[in-house]
Amino acid sequence: MKSCLVLLAVFCLGSSVHAQGLEKTIYLPDSFSRPFSPQCLVYDSANNTIYVGGGVGNCVFAIDGATNRKIARIPAGQEGISLCYNSTNNKIYCVNAGNNDVTVINGETNERVATVNTGARPEFLCYNPADNKVYCSNFNSENVTVIDGVTDSVVATAPVGAQPYALCYNSANNKVYCANFDDGTVKVINGSTDDVVATVTTGSGPRSLCYDPISNSIFCANGGSNSVSVIEGASDSVVASVSVDSEPSFLCYNPNMSASIVPPWLAS
Repeated sequence: MKSCLVLLAVFCLGSSVHAQGLEKTIYLPDSFSRPFSPQCLVYDSANNTIYVGGGVGNCVFAIDGATNRKIARIPAGQEGISLCYNSTNNKIYCVNAGNNDVTVINGETNERVATVNTGARPEFLCYNPADNKVYCSNFNSENVTVIDGVTDSVVATAPVGAQPYALCYNSANNKVYCANFDDGTVKVINGSTDDVVATVTTGSGPRSLCYDPISNSIFCANGGSNSVSVIEGASDSVVASVSVDSEPSFLCYNPNMSASIVPPWLAS
């Protein structure tokens, strides 16, 4: 009997109406490994490969983007709940929440090349291409581990707030934002120095961040206050709060917005 654990590829365009439908179902349990709970995806543009991490199985799957076939099973740690792609060195980073470390994978060979120790209960990753660094939030350590993208060594530890969770990179000002779930704040980290340069008060239970490069704004979903805070990227101040439905958890950016449309918080 086939397991219900599947990975869905849903990017199938129709002809004239651009309808979207199911293109392929990829069953995870096969000769590569036993079934595991898929939790995160990341795309390697250099090799057209999709990587899948999961809560069970101690591994990362590599899927060929052209054929949708699994091509590798890479050993990792326990609870692989977050992935991040280093485009400069073609590496994939996998958070192992159960081991308090990060597995580093060579995107060309699909081999594990390093293991980096972090703080307690690492959660999310974020890549800074300007300085070639990877940031890892540590939920039980109230800090963020900074990993050098070349050496895969820890170069800094930034103190943030209680229960740091989501991370987001601001490319216009070279800043990294960290949502502190238990604090109701977002800490702002300078991407060059890795110093905390600002604290932004949001709604309660901030759990997701998303960057809009057109307006240079960071959107923060506040699960405890049913709102989304809008942070201006230059001043690191809240310029708007949008009421949403119960417990907002994830955010996504739509780049198909006209640059001539000025958001109300930027209008003079």
